[in-house]
Formats: sequence, structure tokens, C-alpha cells
Amino acid sequence: MSFFLCVYGGIYNDTEHEWKFPIQYRAWNAVDTTYIDKAFYLISNNTCLNFTKNKDLGYNESGIIFGHIGQGYYSNNIGPKKNEPVTIFLDNECRLKEACIISLILQALGVFPEQTRQDREKYVDIKYDNINNTKEMIYFNKTDPTITSDYDTKYDYGSLVQYYRKSYSKNDQDTISVKGEYKEYYQLMLGQKNSVTLNNYKILSRRYCNNYCDEDKPKRCAHGGYKNPRNCSQCVCPFPYEGEICTKKIESTLTQAQGCNPIQKTVSKQGQTYQYKGKGICVETFIASEGKKVQLKILEQNMTPQTPCARNSSMVEVKYKKEDERDVMGLCFCGSRSEPVTITSEGTKLILIYNGGRNEDSLKVELKAID
Repeated sequence: MSFFLCVYGGIYNDTEHEWKFPIQYRAWNAVDTTYIDKAFYLISNNTCLNFTKNKDLGYNESGIIFGHIGQGYYSNNIGPKKNEPVTIFLDNECRLKEACIISLILQALGVFPEQTRQDREKYVDIKYDNINNTKEMIYFNKTDPTITSDYDTKYDYGSLVQYYRKSYSKNDQDTISVKGEYKEYYQLMLGQKNSVTLNNYKILSRRYCNNYCDEDKPKRCAHGGYKNPRNCSQCVCPFPYEGEICTKKIESTLTQAQGCNPIQKTVSKQGQTYQYKGKGICVETFIASEGKKVQLKILEQNMTPQTPCARNSSMVEVKYKKEDERDVMGLCFCGSRSEPVTITSEGTKLILIYNGGRNEDSLKVELKAID
């Protein structure tokens, strides 16, 4: 798998780099558009952006053209070009994944790499000595705050368009290094292409759709969600939330016999062990009393090894951050584990998401309250 231009971070917010809608698109004759069409549908359905398929789109017109290459995938521009289309090149792997295609459409729409955000020093270090050559520094240097904005999005290690940790490396060493708590696990999440995160849609909506809905009427979306410009009575919600204002959780499909009982559980200082097994999703919420925190210890885990390790089938996700930061991807764990891992909630709540993709998948955890 190759990781080329992957984008997010800030987005152009000046008039020079503003798209006019609907945006036309087409593909080379040999390129199947099934997944391309699905990618545009997903973006359109979660924003106010409109796209039109036009098989006659010329090379002297504004729009997006999709081509095919043998290995790797990239967009040849960030934002629109004058009097010519942006070209996105897909390889055999990326062309079959809506999420991968969306990551490149985001770049064409003017979104910059995550690691170029103005607040990136709190989250990552850039290893400039490991980057291939100077022309690729544009994908690591901070964006210009006079013509870009992050709006109200937060740095998300699991963002669909966060660069892979070794992107543009000249020596197979990391070019991006995560900072802070649980950095060794976040490091393994960088560069995923399986799941579109809330902020991938949200930054587009903030750029182009801010006047469509009143965010406070009738009620404000919870957990960092935002009003859907297609229907202002509905919210676009971060995983695993859903519902009109993002207060419900997605339905668990793992049965009680498989260890899932998705009711809110209060943890004690004595602690309790829980086990999950087999195929299915289980979303569990654990609460500590006021002034306490929830401590989760992964004792045993048998899931599919994945690189990068991020939201997908056959893995575990832990949302431990405070209420106002639940719109980013949680801490993810893949593969098998022999040594225990301990995660502590920032507030009084922790959400555990078991996503079993195989009959042999299993997880054993201990939950307790700590000071």
C-alpha cells in the first residue's frame, strides 16, 4: 500500500481558491466510476456541496478528472485550478475504497494535510531530516493562516486524511512523530483509509455551508456534531453517536451471550472484568462517580493485525477524552496482545467499542474507578 498526498488540516477560505458549484467530474474511459460516484454521494449527503457527472468535461474547464496509475494515489492540486480540472490518480486499491477516494477529493476541494494545522505542535513533531527532498516540505510546513482556517475542528490522529507516519521518508524512518499521552498507539493509527471521520465532512460544511442552518435551533448537536445542511432538523454525528442531536449510540449487534450488555455501567474501586467474543459490534459506556475517573485495562486481545490500526472491522476503539473532544477518533487497538494496556478517562466517562469481524475475535478487559 502506498501513501501519497493525504489531506485535511485547514482549508482554503479565500475567494481565489473558492469552488463554484456544482462541481463537474468525470473519469478516463478505462476507469470505473462506481466507487467515485459513491464518494461524491457521501460528501454531498453530509454537506451542501453539489457535484455533476459530465463525461464531456474538457481539459480547459474547471472540475475534477479521475485517472488510473499502477501504484500509489494522489491529487495534482490543493484547491481548484484556473481554466483546467484538478486530476486525481487512483491505483487498483484506492479505486475500490470510497474513503480513500474521499481523501483525495478533499485535497481537490482545498483541504490541507492534517500535520500542517496551526496547532500541530501540541500533537506531532515533524522529522525534517527524514523527509525525502525539499519540494515535499509543502506537505509538512504549516498552512498560511491568512488564507486557510481550521474552523472549529480538532486535531484527529484518525482522520481519514492524516499522513502516514513514514510518508515521503528517504530512509524508512518516521517523518511524523506523535506527541503526548498514548503516543505509541496513536502513532500506529496515522494514515488510515477505511473510515471517514466527522471532521472530514465538518470542515467542508463550515467552509461552504455555514449559512444554511442555525446551530442552536431547535437544539444544538451534541458531542461535536453539526447540523446537516440537507436537513437542518438532523445532525451529522461522530461515531458511535446517532439520532437527531447525536445523543443516542448506534445499536450493538453483539449478543449478551457474546458478552455485550450495552447499558450504562457504573464502575467501582474494586473493579470488574468483562469479556467479548465473536462477530459483532458492542458499544459499552462506563461511568465513575463525581471526582473519579474510569480506568480500563486491556488484559487479553485477539483481533486482526492491521497497519495502520484505526476504526475498522476486527479491532477495538476506546473513547476516553472529555465531552467536548468526542468528535475525534478514539484510541484504537488491533491484533493480539500479551502485555496489558491501561487507559484512563479524562473525565468521568469512558466508551469502549468492540468491533468483532471474525468468530475467533475476543477481548478481555478490566474496568475500575480511580482517583
